[in-house]
Amino acid sequence: MRVVATTGMPGSGKGLGVEVAESLGVPVVAMGDLVREETQRRADEVGPRAFGEVATRVRQEEGKGAWAKRTVERIDALEGDGVVLVDGVRSLDEVGVFRDAFGDDLLVVAVLASPSTRYERLSERGRLEDEGSVDWFKERDLRELEYGLGRVVAMADVYIVNEESPEEAKSVLRAVLGASGA
Repeated sequence: MRVVATTGMPGSGKGLGVEVAESLGVPVVAMGDLVREETQRRADEVGPRAFGEVATRVRQEEGKGAWAKRTVERIDALEGDGVVLVDGVRSLDEVGVFRDAFGDDLLVVAVLASPSTRYERLSERGRLEDEGSVDWFKERDLRELEYGLGRVVAMADVYIVNEESPEEAKSVLRAVLGASGA
């Protein structure tokens, strides 16, 4: 199985990878969906802070690569041996889990956007974990950086700047997924 894993700060546009993968018939495993599912199971009240708390708690309980291990289990359950997109890698520990599982068949793609662009996108997308205040946005960014997301971005294999034209970003993603055997 060839794995293309996207990384980037919240609101950078990693979801474009999901759109492109789905349009190409490439299976997607979104790490954020795993966090949302676990939050539904664990939290008394589901809200923006609960998602971060559960994500952190699982890392503390199961290790820094916990979400990647759960993702590998999902990938292993998929039929076929083509390409799969993993959305939302946040730490080098997670990349290590994927490298152990998939070796050279892992390609890490970083999607980049400025804080102002990302804040605007998050304010508009309407997910429950997106509270919307500037303080919340800064707090979330710092939590993501504490997980090690900045290091993953720095070590990525491919970079996509997603500021103004989603079509340009989608074009690069199509090429990456196509070159990966889609």
